[in-house]
Amino acid sequence: MGRGLPLALAALALGACSEPVLYLGVGVDPTATPETWQEHWYEHVQLLQLVASDDAVALYYDKDVDVAQATAIMPYVSKIAMYTRATYGSLGPGRLYVIIHKDKYLGCHEAERWSDSHDHRNVIDCGITSYDDPGVFQVILPHVAAALVENVADDHQGAPADPLWTVGKWAEFYRYDLYLGIGRKDLADAVYAQWTADTWTDPFPVMNTHWFRDWSYPLWRDHGGAGVMNRFFALIARDFPSQGGVYTRPMNWGELVHFMSGAAGTDLQPLAQAAFGWPAAWQTELVAARGTFTRITY
Repeated sequence: MGRGLPLALAALALGACSEPVLYLGVGVDPTATPETWQEHWYEHVQLLQLVASDDAVALYYDKDVDVAQATAIMPYVSKIAMYTRATYGSLGPGRLYVIIHKDKYLGCHEAERWSDSHDHRNVIDCGITSYDDPGVFQVILPHVAAALVENVADDHQGAPADPLWTVGKWAEFYRYDLYLGIGRKDLADAVYAQWTADTWTDPFPVMNTHWFRDWSYPLWRDHGGAGVMNRFFALIARDFPSQGGVYTRPMNWGELVHFMSGAAGTDLQPLAQAAFGWPAAWQTELVAARGTFTRITY
């Protein structure tokens, strides 16, 4: 059965982290790339060293990472950061801060620039056991990058569609497009074969839903690739309820289909019905969304 992450990798992604200690970051410049950076979140207590940076990413290692063996990491994460910024916008001031640990804090977590705990920086923090770990670099890191994008896109905080698709289903869209965008067609072809297989299903919103095959991939294929999601994020930032740049409530299914139709420039209700079914309550929600968010046209 399909999942946003395989269960074992999901556990790693969570990192078995306890609640973060609140840190106000007084005097910390969130756009700076200091030579050292002291961790102070979850159970992380390492003094990090800046090893490389460019316009898109700043890369930090803990003391156990062998710089001579880890030469492939910076080019890879830079490609991800540059493609993501080019596709979805700047995602806020400053670079993407990528932290790599060796043999500790296994898996990855992300933090958005809204977070005091990570000094108001967009962060992806990963622990690896090998320098070419495919589980981390090809699966978990792009997955948490998708979560970060969703929560900071268009200068708005939150992810109102997440209760419907969960980050995992958006992450499939993001990862497939990302792999193509960074020149890894081999990875895109591999996940396409996996996610369009009859066995790759989810139990939401109904049993045996084929999210990627019947919804995400048709959106990508027929409506401008990642552009359709970029427009979706822009439309919800413009029109969906928020206060001070923070979304104030989650979306319902009718609103998701309405805003996504606006992003696609065509009525996606038939696609949604084919993928998920179409309960009467969703039709009521769609009619209400069309009456409330009248600037969305298609």
